[in-house]
Amino acid sequence: MHAIQQIKKSLGWLLIMSASCAVSAMAMASTTDPSSKNPASRIEKTDKAVNTSSVNPSDATKKKSTETQTSTTAGASSAVAANANAATDVANPSDTPAAENDDAAPAVNHDPYERFNRAMFQFNETFDILVMKPIATLYIKIIPKPLSKGLSNFYNNIDTIPTVANDVLQANFYQGTSDAWRLAINSSIGILGFFDVATDMGLEPNKEDFGLTLAQWGYRNSNYLVLPFLGPGTVRDQIGWPINYLFLTIYPYIYPVTQRNELYLTGLVVKRAELLRYQNVLEEASLDDYTFIRDAYMQRRAYQLERNAELNDPYLEKNNKSEQNADTTLDQNVNNKSEQDSTTTSEQKEKTSQALPDEKVS
Repeated sequence: MHAIQQIKKSLGWLLIMSASCAVSAMAMASTTDPSSKNPASRIEKTDKAVNTSSVNPSDATKKKSTETQTSTTAGASSAVAANANAATDVANPSDTPAAENDDAAPAVNHDPYERFNRAMFQFNETFDILVMKPIATLYIKIIPKPLSKGLSNFYNNIDTIPTVANDVLQANFYQGTSDAWRLAINSSIGILGFFDVATDMGLEPNKEDFGLTLAQWGYRNSNYLVLPFLGPGTVRDQIGWPINYLFLTIYPYIYPVTQRNELYLTGLVVKRAELLRYQNVLEEASLDDYTFIRDAYMQRRAYQLERNAELNDPYLEKNNKSEQNADTTLDQNVNNKSEQDSTTTSEQKEKTSQALPDEKVS
């Protein structure tokens, strides 16, 4: 009996990790504009055409066609390269292509494990098509929209618990206070989070994980890595996932294990159902799903890292606005004073010119 229980637990963990991959991949893909994918795909086609022309230099027709394609996509190539470099600089300011650091990101796409990553990505996509997507589609059909919205709010409220913990670990106490108030208000007034009362009160949602905490304390230099059940991430984020789950969420403390797995898996279905509305857009815009999701994930992480750096100084924007307002007020006072002085001077001149004829008459 003990062996059977262990097998059940193992299967439960396997199912949990398998379901995580689809939600992670679709979530990162939905946060990026799908139109950014097409130029990159056209660039890959152009590179293939250039390689073909170098293999067959005697074929003038192919060479001319290659040159035409290259000139057509030159502008798109430079734009995409500039955007990629900008995102790289934000996400990994200290990245270097040094070979001695196994986790050092390459200069362009931070994907030295691309062959392995593509195989794992295909495995995860197959699982999503066969399991997660059909279940999420059925969920949308049978669950009323008000209840579906309430469940979505409920699981977002549960995710606020590790967010608050990571705020504290990042020493970001200002944002941690805001997230803690959000958790308290939605858990009480919002009835365990089924109603998002905090957003209506001005407490915007925020999401943190242990991967972002590691980045906040210096581990910003990390390559893209896809694992067979955890989905897309970086080496840093994949290390942070089990720590985030085991020590910062409430799931390991829910017993019996069957109820824990049911709660977690239901949350994955809810989140996957939310992402179904992006499915058609992704399918139409996607020429290379792997490249798109990789770029989407890295850009999303770059944004989160930059945002967290700004959150560490919550008064920075307010101070900048105060300085701008002070400068504007000073300029207005100077202008008003100069206008008053010019008005006074003109009035004195008028009085003087009016008084001169009277003095001559007298």
